[in-house]
Amino acid sequence: MKMPVTTWLSIVVYADFCDVPRWALAGNNDDGFWLLDSQFDDDADEYPPFFRVKFVGNELEAARAVFDTGTIGDVAAADVIAVDELRFDPTVRASVMRRV
Repeated sequence: MKMPVTTWLSIVVYADFCDVPRWALAGNNDDGFWLLDSQFDDDADEYPPFFRVKFVGNELEAARAVFDTGTIGDVAAADVIAVDELRFDPTVRASVMRRV
């Protein structure tokens, strides 16, 4: 399942903030919930220019439990989306939208 395009998703919770949230749970009851993961690359000494994005269900409580594990799990099941393909609200903390 792909993250919806041109649909604002509320950021439910986030962590590892650097320019944008780098570990976040975003979604709503209509579109489901998504993990966005862009962990710091120690070898490159910077954050990657992409997110791994994974659908984690339609129920907030179950999605939050996955977020709380601190890992996206099966990376092969995740889509890769460039950071610049995402648009964040002006606060960069309340909502996110996939542009393309």
